[in-house]
Amino acid sequence: MTATAIPLPDEIYQDALEAYLLLQLFQQLYSDESGGNLPTVLGMMPRNDVLLMAQQALSEESRSILLTYADELSLKVSAKEHTLLPEPMYGYDCVSAAEHLARKFLKDGTAPLWSSARQVIMHMCREKPRHSGFSVAEAASSFSIGAFCNGADQGLCRATMTHQNVARLLNRLVYRVCNEHSWTTITLLFNYETPPHVDLQNEAEGTLDRRFDAYRLLHMTCPWQAFDRVTLVAFTVKCRGATGCAPARIVAAAVAVAQGPTAAVVINLEEMD
Repeated sequence: MTATAIPLPDEIYQDALEAYLLLQLFQQLYSDESGGNLPTVLGMMPRNDVLLMAQQALSEESRSILLTYADELSLKVSAKEHTLLPEPMYGYDCVSAAEHLARKFLKDGTAPLWSSARQVIMHMCREKPRHSGFSVAEAASSFSIGAFCNGADQGLCRATMTHQNVARLLNRLVYRVCNEHSWTTITLLFNYETPPHVDLQNEAEGTLDRRFDAYRLLHMTCPWQAFDRVTLVAFTVKCRGATGCAPARIVAAAVAVAQGPTAAVVINLEEMD
């Protein structure tokens, strides 16, 4: 199996395209006026936050150009209908800003899936990369939810039970992009620049907007520019022994991981290709 590009559903593609086009014009106007670059975190900010920053960063003439363009995008590009979100989880305290925000989006039920997921992701408490086999950039960080497998050690990632609404929202995004996919784990990689490698701890099944056998195919990170790079990877960990698949069953019950044919899925959340 080779890497397969998966087209985004219409409403996700339209929302992603609108954000991308708006940000590109903002960057151009800002660069023309100041000669500099926008803050890297802007790449994951929602539309209204981008416009708010533009109000502060651009001249009156440039603001007018950007706002007019934003109105045109809303009419011609922005999705008019959005997929329904799953019901929120209750019965425990929200331990982080990301979990609290995810619960609010799920409670509303009609918030745009693409924008909601990106906003929640930017509020996550991340950790330093776990990959010890190769070095990554100092700015790199990650967040994982679901099952893990590290040699003989298997179980649930630390955030799984405390971020159940985050899990439901991200699982909904993966399922909406590829409803034939199944996975035990979602990992978010922030500014991760990796050399060629294979994921030996993945199950012998495939990864999403691109789907491929990460456990056997050599892969690496391509260079990027301008803004922070955030990638979502949905994959199946390798089960070992008679009880090896127990984590997958626990995750399925706790955070509603989808079942079906497996492969690894990779979604770039910060930019359009």
